[in-house]
Amino acid sequence: MRASFGLTGRDNTIAWQWMQNYGTDKDKGPIFGTGTEINAGSHITLNKNNSAVNSNAHWDKSYKGNFGIDLNVLDNRLTFNIDGYYEWNREMLLPYLESIPGTVGTQSAYINYGKFDTYGVELSTTWRDKIGKDFKYKIQVNTGYSDNKVLEKDWDAITTFKSIRKGDRSDIGTWGMQCLGMFRNYQDIDEYFTKYNISSYMGMTKDNVKPGMLIYKDVRGALQTDGTYAMPDGIVDKDNDQVRLSNRSNPYGFTTNLSADWKGFSLSAQLSASWGGYSFLPSSALKIGNMVGSGSGSYTDLEYTNMPSFWNTDNMFVYNDVVDAAGNVVVNANRDAKYPNLRWGSINSVTSSFWRVSGTRVRLNRLTFAYSIPSKYTQMIGIESCRFNVTGQNLLSFNNPYPDNFMDPMTSYGSYPTLRKFTIGVNVTF
Repeated sequence: MRASFGLTGRDNTIAWQWMQNYGTDKDKGPIFGTGTEINAGSHITLNKNNSAVNSNAHWDKSYKGNFGIDLNVLDNRLTFNIDGYYEWNREMLLPYLESIPGTVGTQSAYINYGKFDTYGVELSTTWRDKIGKDFKYKIQVNTGYSDNKVLEKDWDAITTFKSIRKGDRSDIGTWGMQCLGMFRNYQDIDEYFTKYNISSYMGMTKDNVKPGMLIYKDVRGALQTDGTYAMPDGIVDKDNDQVRLSNRSNPYGFTTNLSADWKGFSLSAQLSASWGGYSFLPSSALKIGNMVGSGSGSYTDLEYTNMPSFWNTDNMFVYNDVVDAAGNVVVNANRDAKYPNLRWGSINSVTSSFWRVSGTRVRLNRLTFAYSIPSKYTQMIGIESCRFNVTGQNLLSFNNPYPDNFMDPMTSYGSYPTLRKFTIGVNVTF
């Protein structure tokens, strides 16, 4: 058993934060000379920095407590390591952004007032054994859980449903619209507006709502003076009708390390997994991007747009047959499609429960195969040891929740993909 407690500091300060800083500006001074352009004459002035000064600013304080247990049993074949920790972060250097009125004339200085606690537990279990004389293996599993709570910060001046309150965790999760389905015909639109007494839908009147748009729920009305929200008011918008779609990023996970040796051959691998949260399709993958061209001749055309592979005529809603100039049907109507119509991207690309997918990730991170030549052979040619190895990294992702696997679950959309990498090596010791 072991335990520890201590006080550490964190340098969260900024250079010269303890004194008033000044900046230059070239367009707010008097003009000397006949020129009227911004760079003509001398316009340079000295201006105060955009914040007040706190000459008593200092490092954050972090009180850290830890308790652990190490346990070896079965002739050291089975090992447990358990660590629990709690950190009391105090006097954190933070500004007041919400609670300083504009009449002050500057922003708040950074002040040591923040309070933030983090805590968690880490567990490592290892099993090592051998079978027969030559085969040895080891299995190690590492897992843990961590969380935090905010105790003192610059609270929102106006508390909304998304505001962090005292005791909440810093990760507020993902918020978005609650999707009720898709408008597949004009009767659906009429029934929705009548049933829920809708007067405005995502900034549009009923006449502008079209089949192929997603249906969002009217959750609440506007924020009232007493800090509560009114009942659903018939106005569906992103400001007042979002709900929590995911509580937090994946809170659970583990990493497994495997290794085995047999007569100079060795194999090792690392497998990782995380779960407990949700992911969402990125909005940039749900709408046609910028128009092709500029001016009156510009256009937005799926034919000239790079879109994810799941957007096709088999999956996308089409209200009526699409015909070309000669009257030939080029796209058949598809009112039973799984996905909405790309034309209404500004409505359909909003973060919502419709685009929510599993956040579970399982991945084979690394696999190494190696062989060491017996020393009795290497010493014949004056070599102490010689080892060959082949390593693969980022080898497999066992689950991809995105439709048609259009993106790597381990990277963000539009970024350079994670590369699968193979390395061949030789280690020779003389």
